[in-house]
Amino acid sequence: MDRRNKVFSNIAIGAIVIIITLVLFFVGFEKVEKTNLDYLALMFILVSETALFGGLILLIINEAPMSGIIIRSGIISTLSIYWLLTIITYLIYKNAYKDSLGGFVAVQLILLALAAIISISLFMAASNVHASNTKIESSRVLLQDSENMVFNLKNQKAYALHKDSLDRLYETIKYSDKVASDSSIDERIKEHIVNLSNNLREKHEDKEAINECIENIITLVKERNMAVHTAKRGGL
Repeated sequence: MDRRNKVFSNIAIGAIVIIITLVLFFVGFEKVEKTNLDYLALMFILVSETALFGGLILLIINEAPMSGIIIRSGIISTLSIYWLLTIITYLIYKNAYKDSLGGFVAVQLILLALAAIISISLFMAASNVHASNTKIESSRVLLQDSENMVFNLKNQKAYALHKDSLDRLYETIKYSDKVASDSSIDERIKEHIVNLSNNLREKHEDKEAINECIENIITLVKERNMAVHTAKRGGL
């Protein structure tokens, strides 16, 4: 089922649940006079149901950043528990504290606030994790592109004069940590390799100039690897 159908399905189910709630409240199984507590409870129950299905729809719409099973389960569980506690609180107050409207409203507002805080916190955590993963993936792609470019250069017969240096550059990039890095450094490495490619096309016979260019890239890659290593040690 695609995302659009999932959204419509949840909207339909949510609408059905809300309609059933309204029917049970106004028709019910027995005719009794409704009190202010009943109407307040109806309002909070409808809010909890809207929050539950609204949260489910939000999870579907934001499927990528909310892909973590723990985050998704946490939000769904929080909203489901809030919905159940809203109903349970109503039943308790209806049977034991029917005259305490202020207390009922206070408890409901506390439950609503807790559910909102937990859900928003989980959503923000998921967004931060997604942003971090996206940055890491972008960095990995950049260095992988650089590796592929050097691989193509070193296998061109026209650049056989520089094969040893290009092989060394390729090995240096190939065995670098492609996951954790400052993407700006990886962008610089890629830019240098693009310049190297241009220099090879224009003056591939100038071994000294090409070797200097390659050595500069190797130095930059090693500096990057050292920064990554230091960052990892600092995170332990």
